[in-house]
Amino acid sequence: MALLNKSVPLLVFVVLFLGYTLGKLRFGTFELGSTSGVLLVGLLFGHFGLSMPGGLDDIGFILFIFCVGLQAGPRFFSVFLEDGSKYILLAVVVSGSALVLAKLFAWYLDMNPALAAGMLAGILTSTPTLVGAQDAIKQLAPSNEFDLLQMLSVGYAMTYITGTLILIIGVRYFPKLLNINLKNESEMLARERGLAGDPDAVKKGDLPIIRVYRISTKLAESLEGKTLRQLNLHERTGCLVDKIRRNGSIFEPNGDTPLLEGDSVAMVGKPRDFRKFPYELGDEVLDTEMLDHQVEYRKIVLTNQKVAGNELSSLAIDEQHHCFVHKVKRSQIEMPINQGLRLSKGDIMLISGERARLDRLTSILGYEEKQSHTTDLITFCLGIVMGLVIGQIIVKVGGIDVTLGNAGGLLLSGIVIGHLRANQPTFGQVPPAALYVLMELGLMFFMANVGLKAGGGILEAMSSAGLMVVISAVMIEVTLMFVAYIFGRYCLGMNRALLLGAITGAMTSTPALNVITQEADSNVPSLGYAGTYTFANVFLTLVGTMMIAL
Repeated sequence: MALLNKSVPLLVFVVLFLGYTLGKLRFGTFELGSTSGVLLVGLLFGHFGLSMPGGLDDIGFILFIFCVGLQAGPRFFSVFLEDGSKYILLAVVVSGSALVLAKLFAWYLDMNPALAAGMLAGILTSTPTLVGAQDAIKQLAPSNEFDLLQMLSVGYAMTYITGTLILIIGVRYFPKLLNINLKNESEMLARERGLAGDPDAVKKGDLPIIRVYRISTKLAESLEGKTLRQLNLHERTGCLVDKIRRNGSIFEPNGDTPLLEGDSVAMVGKPRDFRKFPYELGDEVLDTEMLDHQVEYRKIVLTNQKVAGNELSSLAIDEQHHCFVHKVKRSQIEMPINQGLRLSKGDIMLISGERARLDRLTSILGYEEKQSHTTDLITFCLGIVMGLVIGQIIVKVGGIDVTLGNAGGLLLSGIVIGHLRANQPTFGQVPPAALYVLMELGLMFFMANVGLKAGGGILEAMSSAGLMVVISAVMIEVTLMFVAYIFGRYCLGMNRALLLGAITGAMTSTPALNVITQEADSNVPSLGYAGTYTFANVFLTLVGTMMIAL
């Protein structure tokens, strides 16, 4: 302990190391998680009098909340293209109801506002709420900052793990309580939106190959001069006719091209698809010129406003461009792939195909997300500076000082830069791996500080008001689930599997989403989660600020 007291860097990274190790522990299907692990280790060390000096937690807070904005930016202004208004309304209702309920419980129990804000942040497992409340305390109550921040941390620490467990248990048994069959609901939505299909078609995701066949006399006679459109080979087999050599010349066919005797046909498809052919194509031939087909994977970020909002089928990526879509990620969540999937601006699409065709397709969809190892730190730092400056702006409204605070300013700045980055690929380069590390380290520095601050007073707080705080938190979370469900189902008319996914997004709980997708045996709930998660992070940050300011 003496050694840890002498060296702050050693203390911080010991807490992180032990926290990450603890977070890997599993209890049945439940994994504690890195955030919970770091928080618990911080609490233990804080209880023994270890503390972290001010400054490092501020750096952690700045990095985390700015990266949240960067992550939200690509979709924030375009979500209206697909059920966007429903997702925003649901996120607003959850955030607003959480604020009202927490304020009511705090008033009824005469609870310290900072303790109530920490309780709310913990039960929602929402670090942005905690960040917003902490920033408001520093801005509005500097004279009593230390005590209020400790109360905030104590409230969060007492309810965070409870919040995670209650939400996981809730989404597991909530459908059974209301007699909801998540599998049927997911299949129903999949049929309505054209998402139904062979689930293995996406999961296998193997790279296409090319094979060349010479059309035999027997096959040519059986085809009776039918065109490629009439043969409908792609729909029936998954393979495409990429090139044809006829009379010594190579050309790219179109739908009106027939297959004739003696043609050498280059077929592109996944290895398993070649077994589905209804014909004996003829002899496979070695034609080096036609086999010179550079197939590769490419991650393409969708930025074209004219394409966003359309269904995947309308792009005809396979038939027109002879490329194959393997994955679509939205807000870090993998979407269920099928022809009825409605695309959204900022989606990251993993597509395979021949290099020249991928180049043409990339120019239509947006830009390639290249595996860059460089981060535009100039823009990154400028964005943080802009966010902090915006947070200092005060506007007088009826004699009341209104300000976004550092949290709101950083969020706004991050969203704007993230949006510009999605439309201008050369601007503000932050590779996904770099964004993850910056965001994760920022969050863990912040959580380590929360645990160390709360550790010194958590036993006293739990002995005096701990049970009441935890009970209040559970009541708030259960009420929020019912309010969100009733509003989403009866006011917005949402599909119930989609709605439950959206509720977990509005409460920023990825573990709870995993439970729902397992129960539904489908990725359909992920659509709802991705829709609300982005906005929930923004709104819940403001809720944390308002818990202190009001």
